[in-house]
Amino acid sequence: MKQFLGLNKKDSPRQHQGFDAGLDHSLKPQLARGLTNLYSPQITEKSHVRDLADVLAEMGKLSSEQLVQIHQEKSEKGLSRLEQLVLRTGVSEEDILMAKAKLYGFEFRRIKAQDVDKEAFEKLDLNYIRNNHIIPVSIEDGTLVVATSEPANVFVIDDVKRHTGLDMRMLVCSEEDINVICNEFDDSKFGYDVDELISDMADIEVVSDNEAVHLVLAVQGDNDKLLHTEEFPEVIAQ
Repeated sequence: MKQFLGLNKKDSPRQHQGFDAGLDHSLKPQLARGLTNLYSPQITEKSHVRDLADVLAEMGKLSSEQLVQIHQEKSEKGLSRLEQLVLRTGVSEEDILMAKAKLYGFEFRRIKAQDVDKEAFEKLDLNYIRNNHIIPVSIEDGTLVVATSEPANVFVIDDVKRHTGLDMRMLVCSEEDINVICNEFDDSKFGYDVDELISDMADIEVVSDNEAVHLVLAVQGDNDKLLHTEEFPEVIAQ
């Protein structure tokens, strides 16, 4: 039986303990050493991501020397200081906003109150608009046109999209434009309701003297408070 299996009484059992008993084990460490010689590139410098300063340089607002200096300081002081570093060169805030728009692929536009549709504006709460620097402008073919002075704030942009449930087209505008428009649309600053004022108006009385004519608007209410008076010089009462 042992002869059939190829075993000989004189053979040592250790010679048949495994199929690799006759292999040259000196090859194994050589293979391991060979793996370490595979190409493994080393990064000698940090990769650069196009930023606000690069766009301003492309716009001709920064010289190549200014760009190099800004990037050097950015590496030392951090990305959060980039806008301050740019402003220090004399670049205007509007140029920075235009560069931000180009960087994020949006359109830059100055916006006035007459450009804003009231229905679109009321998609967001007034305080939310002020605090987050983002304002609905109009609704065009079911798409909400929204302007922001902080295009990098993707969390607010996503939040507005979830809240309105509409597709959005983004614009970049100044924070000043947003504040002016909010003041125009803020009814609370008047302190009274215009419709109620008209319905409560009691009478219009013209009081004249030798020098001018005073138009007095009196409304019903507590003590018949005087609401408004204006002088119209050089008007002769009839």
